[in-house]
Amino acid sequence: MLPPGTAPETSAIVRVFDRRGLPLLGVTVQVDTQAAQADARGYVAFTSVAPESTILVDLSGYYVGQWRLDALGTSPQWSTRPPHLGTAHLVLPCPVRWCVDLELAPVEARGIYIPQGILRSPKRFWGLVRMVDESPVLNAVVIDVKGDYGLLSWQSQVPLAQEMDNHFPTRVDLAEAVAELRRRGIYTIARFVVFKDDPLATHKPEWAVKRGDGTVWKDAEGLGWANPFREEVWNYNLELLAEVARLGFDEVQLDYIRFPSDGDIGAIVYEEENTRETRTAAIREFMRRFAERMGEYGVKTSADVFGLTLWVVPGEDMNIGQRVEDIAPHVHYLSPMIYPSTFIPGNLGYKEPSKKPYEIIYRSVKQARTRVPAHVRIRPWLQAYWYTLPEMQIQRLAAEEAAADGWLYWNASGVYPPELFGPLPDREELWRQVYGSQD
Repeated sequence: MLPPGTAPETSAIVRVFDRRGLPLLGVTVQVDTQAAQADARGYVAFTSVAPESTILVDLSGYYVGQWRLDALGTSPQWSTRPPHLGTAHLVLPCPVRWCVDLELAPVEARGIYIPQGILRSPKRFWGLVRMVDESPVLNAVVIDVKGDYGLLSWQSQVPLAQEMDNHFPTRVDLAEAVAELRRRGIYTIARFVVFKDDPLATHKPEWAVKRGDGTVWKDAEGLGWANPFREEVWNYNLELLAEVARLGFDEVQLDYIRFPSDGDIGAIVYEEENTRETRTAAIREFMRRFAERMGEYGVKTSADVFGLTLWVVPGEDMNIGQRVEDIAPHVHYLSPMIYPSTFIPGNLGYKEPSKKPYEIIYRSVKQARTRVPAHVRIRPWLQAYWYTLPEMQIQRLAAEEAAADGWLYWNASGVYPPELFGPLPDREELWRQVYGSQD
């Protein structure tokens, strides 16, 4: 039944379902500025719809569905989007101007990190892509777009970025690479480092984290940080993020969403009041604005957080302003960096946590689910360095047995044993390889 006052010549009925043909319960559909939740059968009706209107459906665990009405045909093959991204077509006969069936395509990212340095070498970059193509389990890549040194992997048109000339010398064209990756069915994630930004701190010292004498503070790596309290810093990053979204990535992932944690922290003096309340308020407001801005582009969002943030007493911020409760509500995916070797003696009750890779991952994924809203998926970062191959594999087993929504492997050099991404050994055999005769 159509809503009262429906004008058939300017109205649309949209049905949203999954690949089994089942309605996606609770999904919200947006047509231009109108948004409504689908009913139990997956239907939602809209009035005052124009031919150039855009339908947008964004649900965690699925590719973003975004189509223009005037581009629709009567066949699911109408779209230039690869079929794995989902399909849309008109349904006839129809009691109003448009009846549209939307099939959303599920996605659970299982990927690897590609560091910025590899963008200098097309051979290495496409070699990693080939490994993803050939793996029976990999389907995603995380690419540095703004790396740990504050450099950009694309030619930004943001005036301040052009002033600083902070472009990383790549030989891989990011927009072309993303288009090819999506064509191949590889899920693309843009890693974007936020507040650790040496070029910005150097170029705009008034926006930097500073020492008591007014000079730019440097962390343990000798790098400056932008001040997370400053709205000018937020706005600069949001402008860059808008450009990243327009490059065509499936997802934008934030890292270093926090205040500094390493180096001579005691030497830092902020002009702003520096308390747990002010720090967390700054991060929370930046995340709100990030979610609002990314919503304009129909792109998935995620955030990296320290693994220990899952385990701190609720309300505490580890003196860095980073709390799961402030970040998770504003993203589709939370990606805690659960690297077992970084947990110190006593963490989670273990004398040597680094020797408990399965337990650290499994328990942390389970713990994460208790700290986030229902719409947020948990997709952990796993450790592809320091450990033996079986110890890396058992982290994947732990994530999967904890029902994580995918996983990502981190190696700062982008070097991975291909065997890591094949079928897992028999569980008992893998357990024996990692723990010996331990139960």
